Amino acid sequence: QTLKLPLDEGGQNLVDIKLRNDAIHLVHLINFLGLNGPVPRWALVVQDILRTKVLSTYKNMDPQILTNIFLQTWDASKNDLPPDVKRMLKVAREAKLTLDGLNMTADVKGALPIWLHQGWAPEKNRRTNDSRARCLQTVHGVVTAKDAQEVAGGRDARRDGCENPEACQQRAIRLLEALEPKWDPRIGCEPHEEETEDGAAERVFPRQVVPTAEISDLFRVFAEGNELRGAESHVVC
Repeated sequence: QTLKLPLDEGGQNLVDIKLRNDAIHLVHLINFLGLNGPVPRWALVVQDILRTKVLSTYKNMDPQILTNIFLQTWDASKNDLPPDVKRMLKVAREAKLTLDGLNMTADVKGALPIWLHQGWAPEKNRRTNDSRARCLQTVHGVVTAKDAQEVAGGRDARRDGCENPEACQQRAIRLLEALEPKWDPRIGCEPHEEETEDGAAERVFPRQVVPTAEISDLFRVFAEGNELRGAESHVVC
């Protein structure tokens, strides 16, 4: 450590190789998430590799619903991964990469994958691999929260190949109801009434927060990870 100090502090100003390498992989992570522009082709290849390494818990799921390891709750085995990919995932974990947002637009909330959603309330039942879930995935093409919202609203009521459209509609509704309020695309930031301590109705207006209009704006580093499911999970805007 002494050798890394500046010369005027008695050191030799040596480069901290670990910190430099971590910074390089953090840049790789930024590019992987598309924070500096379009997602590069190599990132799509890495996603495909991660799907082949998915943990046994998720082995029976349709690979097509495993869209992004950082947007969903699935994980992959780190064994036999390319060294750079393994290091990038480690840096993401050490940097406490997570999702958070206030005043998210309906488009952003709707664009997030509904399956294995990071905003699902832990106590809610949201099966992802039974016959009804598979019908939503393969017959109705439900991938995002917006897709689930459309099916919940009556889209595909007579979709060919669906044996029980009403059951699929009800499952889509339950998928949305399993989301914490801030991630539910059906809930906006409109003025609403809340009951005060004395039982009176009070008109509440949303805080003036700049809308989060891109998924890439949801990523946070060095967060504590309680934004999704803690007290703030009920703060919509």
